[in-house]
Amino acid sequence: MNKTQLREAILEHLKVLAAGETASSEDAALVDKIIDRVHPQLQVRGMAPFDTANIPDHYGEPLTRRIAFNVAPKFGLAQDLVEKADAERELRQLSTKPTTEPTTFSDF
Repeated sequence: MNKTQLREAILEHLKVLAAGETASSEDAALVDKIIDRVHPQLQVRGMAPFDTANIPDHYGEPLTRRIAFNVAPKFGLAQDLVEKADAERELRQLSTKPTTEPTTFSDF
């Protein structure tokens, strides 16, 4: 996933955009600005250890939900605090998982 795909996913999640539609240039600029503000905050907090040009697939859904929280009021929509908390929990879990499988020892 890249930043453009993230933007479209956020707008679809908020039902501002139907699946397969493209955002207007104004909506795209607005959401991009919010992504550019929120993503570094998540990086500092250890929840988004990647850049927006190459978002790992397994981060796409929780990152979409988390940034949608900040985008929602710009479209007159309510912010869902429960969804924000769930998305942050999932992002923290993904970010703390080991990158390799744990070493296991068999009985001799």
